[in-house]
Amino acid sequence: MDLGIDRLVNMIEERFGRTASTVLLLTVFLAVFSWCVSTTYSHLIYPVVNFIGGNYQLDRDMIFSAAVSVFIVSLAAMVYFIALELMARRLAAKVSKRRNST
Repeated sequence: MDLGIDRLVNMIEERFGRTASTVLLLTVFLAVFSWCVSTTYSHLIYPVVNFIGGNYQLDRDMIFSAAVSVFIVSLAAMVYFIALELMARRLAAKVSKRRNST
């Protein structure tokens, strides 16, 4: 997916160096990720916890802990999948490089 920020990142990298561009991308990623987590909590997790806790007289802290646990496990699975995808691409590139060199 091309978001059109490649030119901007290249300009920053040329002017300030690779470290600055990496820090900028990491900062933007963390800001977007924080916003996504906040939105997910305020519009999905919190109303569901209040609905379940209010209607069925369950402990809200227990429900919230379970929801956070599910979120953390889902996040870990996503990171694992991304890492696996990156390793598979690197392996495919190495195999392709070896085939082309022989």
